[in-house]
Amino acid sequence: MANSLGSTKYVLVICNVYICFIVGMITLYPSYGIMLGGTGVVATGEGLLISETDEITCIFDGIGVRGIYITSAKILCVSPMLDRTGKIPFKLNISGSIGGESVFDSCKL
Repeated sequence: MANSLGSTKYVLVICNVYICFIVGMITLYPSYGIMLGGTGVVATGEGLLISETDEITCIFDGIGVRGIYITSAKILCVSPMLDRTGKIPFKLNISGSIGGESVFDSCKL
């Protein structure tokens, strides 16, 4: 569900080897960017519960970039150069566990 500010909310699902469970909502702002990369995307969510020592990877369509810790519920990701436009799968990997999945919209400049 997108709002007029360009952010999108998604269900945050945490999975381990045995089970997946819903822990809250994750919001991407902005939820779109150019395919040349360089768009700063802030992922927020009450269920993230990240610590400063966690290794954070933001994955845009299979391309991993280092996520930057802001708070326990907020991460900054800079989008990489992408080879296509449209809806791009987005995932957060927090210290080896998938922390959330959503969609980033890539467009031509």
